[in-house]
Amino acid sequence: MNVSNFIAKRYFVAKKSKNFIQILSWISMLGVAFGTAALIIVLSVFNGLEGVIKSVYNAFDPDLKVLPIEGKSFIPDPTQVAQISSLEGVIGVSEVIEDKMLVTYRNEQVLVTVKGVDSAFLASNKLQTLASIRGELKLEDEDYNYAIIGAGVAYELGLLIESDLFELELIYPKRLRPVQLNANAVQRVPLRSAAIFSLESNYDQTYLITSIDAAARAVGYRKQRTGLEIYFSEEADFEDLKSNVTNILGTDFQVLDSEEQHAE
Repeated sequence: MNVSNFIAKRYFVAKKSKNFIQILSWISMLGVAFGTAALIIVLSVFNGLEGVIKSVYNAFDPDLKVLPIEGKSFIPDPTQVAQISSLEGVIGVSEVIEDKMLVTYRNEQVLVTVKGVDSAFLASNKLQTLASIRGELKLEDEDYNYAIIGAGVAYELGLLIESDLFELELIYPKRLRPVQLNANAVQRVPLRSAAIFSLESNYDQTYLITSIDAAARAVGYRKQRTGLEIYFSEEADFEDLKSNVTNILGTDFQVLDSEEQHAE
């Protein structure tokens, strides 16, 4: 009989005179067993939550986000954008204007993050497959610019997605010189509601997505953009593509993956 079996037999199958030691041994063993089981369950839950959180991020965020190192905006170089678009594994590059704005609807108003995007966003983004959508995902047509609104924002505004009797309005302060006096110191851009998305509270209560032309008109941009969003195919070599994009853009830009976008 080896030593481990001898010790186990001595303390778990003891004589009557040692019942107290036997009871303490069983209690200790059960305590360790339950503690270990609880730890395994908790770690499994956290692993599952991590997967859910990543899938939520992937539904809204790009695989790579390009931001300027200095300043708030930049003018994209068409040659660089074309080079990035031609990389194997890249399925879309979207120019983006993102900023805080006030949105009004009837008598309600909410401060939101407006994300102005081009058609590449809807073509490449996974929002339409992973989020709950009510309405039609569209950004503009010949007559109007449209808004795709987070469910929390829509709730605060009391938005009636089925009715087009009332328009949304983006309000953004104009960039005026200190010496200028102008009673009309804000830019107003009308929008029609197209859809409401429900994905995760941080996005639902924050974002309004519209066309890049509407966002540019609101903030007074012409060719400037606040960022580029790059989308990959499922088979893409992520690290290789990130390295190639960084080399194409040079040192004036930061190239952020999903985790780096949420580092704060």
